Amino acid sequence: MPIDFQTIPTADRVPFTFVEWNNTNALPPQVQQFQAWMIGQSAAGSAGVLNTPTLVSSLAQAQNSYGPGSMLAQMCRVWFQNNTSTPLWITALADNEAGTKSTEH
Repeated sequence: MPIDFQTIPTADRVPFTFVEWNNTNALPPQVQQFQAWMIGQSAAGSAGVLNTPTLVSSLAQAQNSYGPGSMLAQMCRVWFQNNTSTPLWITALADNEAGTKSTEH
């Protein structure tokens, strides 16, 4: 079965490696949209909606919604430093006021 090239001349007899791409019978590309989802605690008395996935597009939005020092704001700070193109969904959980605060070691 002969191979028909579109751009490589068949009369060329020069020793070389020629490469040609022909994707006429290829399947169309599948567009896949990736998304991320974070679950964490919001600060007590924050304005963000609890227990509902919410699309967050910036660190400022996360800080305003869940409190600047909250777990979610800290997670978003690292997220937006490393990724600004993937849509980020957040589900905020209420802070347990009766719990014991963690300490850094």
